[in-house]
Amino acid sequence: MRRLAEARAEGAAKIIVCAKLFEKPATLKRNLSAIKFRDVAISPPNQFSAMFNKDYNQSVADMIAGKKDINTALRDLQDEVQKQIDAAP
Repeated sequence: MRRLAEARAEGAAKIIVCAKLFEKPATLKRNLSAIKFRDVAISPPNQFSAMFNKDYNQSVADMIAGKKDINTALRDLQDEVQKQIDAAP
C-alpha cells in the first residue's frame, strides 16, 4: 500500500490502476512483490491522444468492474481506436 500512496502522490495513474486490479480477491494471496514497477517517461500528446485516452479509460473501467476480461477489453479498444484513426482526416 505504500507504493500505491507514492503513486498517488506522483500522479502515476497507471500504477494506481494496476494496484486496483491487484486488490481483486483472486490476487490477494499472490506474491505481488515479484512485480517490479519502474518510472517511464511519458510520450508527448499527439492528435490521437484524446480519442485513445477516452476509450482506454473506459476499457480499464470495464476490466476493473469485471464486465470484460483483459483480452476482450484490449481487442475492443484496438478496434475502436483503429476505426477512429481510419476516419480521421
